[in-house]
Amino acid sequence: MLRTWGLASFVASVLGVLGVLAVGCGRLSEDELLEGKSCASDSDCVGGYVCDRAANLCVRGVAVPGENILTGAAGSDSTDGSGGSGSTGAGGTDGIPEGSGGDSGSAGASTWSAPDVCEDTCTGDRLCLGSQCVPRWLPIAAAPTELGARSKPAFAVGNGKLFVWGGVDGAGVDLSSGAIYDLAQDRWELTTITAETPSPRTLANVAWTGAGFLVWGGRLNSGESDYRSGAVYDPATGVWTPMPTAGNPRVASLLLSYDGQVLSWGGWNKAGAVLERSQRFNAGTNKWLSSTDDPLGKREHVAWATLGARLYILGGRSSTGTLLSDGFVYDMSTASWSSIQSLPAGRYGSFTAQDGSGLFSWGGRDLDAVHDDGLVMNGSLWTSINVEAGPSARWAPHHQSGWSCALAGERVAITGGHDVTGLPQLDGGVYSRIENTWSPLPASSEAHEWGVGACIDGTLVLWGGTHDGTASASGERITP
Repeated sequence: MLRTWGLASFVASVLGVLGVLAVGCGRLSEDELLEGKSCASDSDCVGGYVCDRAANLCVRGVAVPGENILTGAAGSDSTDGSGGSGSTGAGGTDGIPEGSGGDSGSAGASTWSAPDVCEDTCTGDRLCLGSQCVPRWLPIAAAPTELGARSKPAFAVGNGKLFVWGGVDGAGVDLSSGAIYDLAQDRWELTTITAETPSPRTLANVAWTGAGFLVWGGRLNSGESDYRSGAVYDPATGVWTPMPTAGNPRVASLLLSYDGQVLSWGGWNKAGAVLERSQRFNAGTNKWLSSTDDPLGKREHVAWATLGARLYILGGRSSTGTLLSDGFVYDMSTASWSSIQSLPAGRYGSFTAQDGSGLFSWGGRDLDAVHDDGLVMNGSLWTSINVEAGPSARWAPHHQSGWSCALAGERVAITGGHDVTGLPQLDGGVYSRIENTWSPLPASSEAHEWGVGACIDGTLVLWGGTHDGTASASGERITP
């Protein structure tokens, strides 16, 4: 969908300032010659001016990626943005202006447009996107050298702090080191490594129990072994306390923590096979309990969210590849499952959040396509949401990419994910349930594939993972 971002307002402002004093021998300047000049095509305008076909007036052209006014020939990879045989800056929908370089593009529209109309009003940590001042991504403090670049770590939030542990480094070495990031202080503190620290592993499970971080399960990155063992880390003392082994090894399971208990559902085994049912750990008794009434069966890439004592699970893909549309809720206070209204159609990998006003589900994919629409639950019923100005079609492969954050004011932020070809997406959007509108979220500086994506008191924090195939130790944050 093309977006003009207030083009009419810009044209009016340009026409109000185009008059320039005559120079030399009374000759009119180029601006004066073109002031108010009508046009039907670009050939009617010269000297860097283009024809705004909505107003049929010549305006000075400024290139902005993503906007489409002029048409041009197919472009090719370039360093000066000249495109293929089209006019300057032409290059298909991926065209970029002179001096910026350009990607290849098919024949069609180039990207000439009016400049953003909010450029002079956005300051500090605000960025001008189209006609809106929106938050920008800010770097977080550099992680300690001992933490190091890595992907597939375990992570969880407790007491407003982010716990990151394990994973695999760029050389393929499984890790048992970790650190805790304090957002309020913008500071890292390394976790201890003792005889009781869990062995090196990737995609382990971790949850905040109310007193410590429970770390267990996971596998070697090679897939040779998976684990039932683990330990609880006390951030106040730096002490690791071994926990009893779980009934089954699990990799990257879904976790619900409430009142000293942790539910672990689904996930994979070491070979990537989909698991079913759940296990529940009671930190007070230091015991595991198995689920007896789990109705979900084997499914992966589910949409899921937690709030208080409840874990919400929607759709997904069965272990045999069947699309699923049903929904369920697990209530820790009653240790039971119940069903909720199914999605209109089977879908997996949707972005999901529960903000206290109801569930939000957006995007995801089926067997053939990736979607750019969504639903909110009002009471017990699903209602379609406005898609105008929403993020591009994408889905969130479990634990790999795609993050959701419930915000104050009945808003939800999403970022990341993959398009239908598997290409990581770096931007996102913020949806307002009250206004039923989207506002843009700018692109993060890295993809953070298989990295950390955590919501801390309304701030989204991304760290580590890989970018263009290289392991990273960089992090960034945004507060929509």
